[in-house]
Amino acid sequence: MMIDDANLLTCNRNDFSERYPKRAVRKVLGETSQSYTGSSEAATLFLKTTYEQPRPPPDDILVARAACIWTPPSDDDLSLLSLPPSRQEIAYKLKRASNTSPGADGVEYKDIQRLDPSGRLLEVLYAAVLVWELGAKKMAMV
Repeated sequence: MMIDDANLLTCNRNDFSERYPKRAVRKVLGETSQSYTGSSEAATLFLKTTYEQPRPPPDDILVARAACIWTPPSDDDLSLLSLPPSRQEIAYKLKRASNTSPGADGVEYKDIQRLDPSGRLLEVLYAAVLVWELGAKKMAMV
């Protein structure tokens, strides 16, 4: 559904900003983006020089690792980290999730939010996967 300026003006501001927060921010700030007119080679070169970093020398890596003081997690920490997320944690994350591009399955966050707003189904799935993984690890040890 496309929203033009006429529809935007007739739309309730709160409703629009809740449904399309990124679009609302761009509208308020007056941000408009122009299409890129350069070549793909120029864009690739720009991105590589901007974001690619050369690998540090091996000696620098060893010095950095020596400076880090990592303590192994306690048994309490490990048992807490090995628990599946609770329904409340899942529901909280689903409420805060922005609708990004879907994965290979085509499922978006909004689909999950509509299907399971309280997180009950995901809680059961996470618990089942954890039980299955633990069982598979025990079987591998035998």
